[in-house]
Order: sequence, then structure tokens, then C-alpha cells
Amino acid sequence: MGDTSIDIFVRGVSRETQPGEGESGPPPGPFIWARDRVVPVLGGSGANTAYVSATLGEMVRLWSALGADPFGDMILGWLHGREVDTTSVRIIPEAGTATTIVIVGEQSGRQTYYYPGASGVFAPRALVIGGGGEDWLLVTGYSLLPGWRGDNAVQLLRVARNRSINTALDFGPLVGQPVTADELERMLPSVHLLLCHRSELEQVSGRNMRDGASWALDAGAEAVVVRANGADVSAGDDPAEAGGGAWVFDASNRRGVHVPGFDTRREQAGAGAGAGMGAGDSFNAGLLFARKRGASLEESVRFANATAAIIVGSPRGVLDAPNEQAVRDFLAGHAGH
Repeated sequence: MGDTSIDIFVRGVSRETQPGEGESGPPPGPFIWARDRVVPVLGGSGANTAYVSATLGEMVRLWSALGADPFGDMILGWLHGREVDTTSVRIIPEAGTATTIVIVGEQSGRQTYYYPGASGVFAPRALVIGGGGEDWLLVTGYSLLPGWRGDNAVQLLRVARNRSINTALDFGPLVGQPVTADELERMLPSVHLLLCHRSELEQVSGRNMRDGASWALDAGAEAVVVRANGADVSAGDDPAEAGGGAWVFDASNRRGVHVPGFDTRREQAGAGAGAGMGAGDSFNAGLLFARKRGASLEESVRFANATAAIIVGSPRGVLDAPNEQAVRDFLAGHAGH
């Protein structure tokens, strides 16, 4: 369950034509030129995770919302191409599909424009969920779903937990109305697995990563997996753990176990403006895919790191998601890492 959007990348923005410079008459204000082609890709944490999960080979249903417009049709086409069950994707005629426009200049300047659309008005009609003990409910893109925040998310997770469905929560990204510690704490007793980025955990909990993970465990989460970038280094960090990857925390190890990531700087540099988009969602998809198939949490995180690493090098983001064999081939090629 999460947000769905179309992400449009405008790359290679190089110069402005001022009014009066054009041969066919002055444009209404500066005319911005882009060198590269405009690339639309799938976006939104809910849709991204569903798409990658299905590409890996999972049976997955997406609970989300789209507008009744060409963008919504394009997204449904992508999802159906991967056999994602869209029965629970609501079409909201009065709102457009959520849209993110990213404009990237030649000097690496970047501006992002976001229209919340259907995701911004998506609210539950009923909090009914089916499934069994081997299934997972992932609630993701939480901060971008105002109609689900608070009591609705608390109740949904509680219903799933009472029906013996495994539950996971990713409360990022931290944009828009801030997620508070009290808001998150209410959900944690019904969360098996809390997923987040290091900066998000530290910002919401007001603690460093390890203390923030302990706080989440004390509040009721069974385990916490914290993603990190190579640049995420704080005072007191072990230098051997400063290269990104992810940390795993549970009741038996509150200091955390670090699972190293993969160096993807070269691939990311060559992929252009869209590099890295959807990597966190791909990580979550890979993690739950491996976990459902009996891998330990640490093994699942390594599989998740590999899934995300493959996405990082793709200019089309999650639309180039790997299948299970591609991830295992990647891991085999990095066996000594």
C-alpha cells in the first residue's frame, strides 16, 4: 500500500532564450532549452515496490490511487506488463495522477516539482485486508499519503497483524508535513519490520542511528533495517561500516549488524539524472522477496542491496528492474565483496 506517480526527467538544461531572441517572435518569458530527451518513468514508493517485486517473481497486489488521465493509463500498462494485481488501485476522476517533474541542469543543478494528485486525496473506504501467515503487507510512501496518516494507518497495520499477516512500514520520504516520533510510535506495536533511511530515522527519533533503532524496538517493532549511503558517516562510526549498505537491528543485537553495499558510483554517474531513483523501493522489494522465501534477515538485506545496486545504474529506474536470476548472478559476481 503506497503512493503511485509518474516521474518525468528533463535533463541537460543548458540555456535560456530571452524574449525577443526567437525568429518567430518573443516567447512569453524565458524559453528553456534541454539537450537530452525527456524521460518518463514509473514513480511512487507503492508502485515502484510492486513493480520490482513482480519482476523478481512475486505475486503482488498494489493498493494505491491514480487519476483518470493518460499518465494513469501509462502506469497501469507498466504494472499489467509485470502482472501486478491492480484490483485495489482506485481511479479518482476528480484528481490527476501524482506527478514529479525533475529538471536537471548541465552544472548538476536540480529542481523538483511535485503534484500530489490522486495520492494526495487517496483515503480508505474500508480497512479490510486478506492474506495469510506467509504474506506481507508493506505500507510505504507514508508521508505522501495524507488520507492514510494517523488512525487509518494504525488500524490497517493492526488488522493485518491480527490476521497473522507480516507487516512492514517505510515512513519516508520526509517531505511535506513532517512525520513525528509520536505518530510513528503509535504504529510500531503492529510492525514486524521497520524500513527506513538512516537520515529519516535520526530526524524523526531525534537520536543517532543505533539509539533510534533501540527506540523503535522498545516501541514494539520486531526488527529495524536502516539503509545508508556511503556519505552517511557520523562521529563514532566504525570506518569499516562507512561504505553504505544497511544495518540490521533486533532484540538480540541492538548494536546492529552491518551488511555492506556495492560500489555503484561508476554506474550511477553513467545513468544520468534518473540514477538512483527508486533504489530504496527496490531495496524494500528485494528484502521482502528474499525474506518470504526463508532467507535470514541479513541474507535478505544482501539480496536487497544487490537489487538496489542494479537499479542505480539504470536511466529508466525501476522499469529496468531485474528478475531473481539477474540478482543472483550479480551476487555471484560479487561473491568476494
